This record gives sequence, structure tokens and C-alpha cells, in this order.
Amino acid sequence: MISTASKNDLNLVAVTLNDGDDWKDHQPCLTGHLIILHRLKSLKKVK
Repeated sequence: MISTASKNDLNLVAVTLNDGDDWKDHQPCLTGHLIILHRLKSLKKVK
């Protein structure tokens, strides 16, 4: 399964093979990583 998530100018792609419940794994992974990337981007602006 391949899924993508975007927020503002942040884009992520998640890929899984042979996963019994792709959506259960992709959704929290993409959501969590978008939050982390947003925070990192905010920190770069502060410097």
C-alpha cells in the first residue's frame, strides 16, 4: 500500500508490503511524522 499526506508545504509518502492492516499503520505514522516535521520546520525559523 502507498499513501500520502500533505499539510501546508510538507509532503510524506508511506509504503508498506505484506502488512495485515495497512491503514491502521499508515494513518498514525503519517499523522505523527507530519507533526514532527512541522515542529522541526518551526525550529529552523527560530534560528
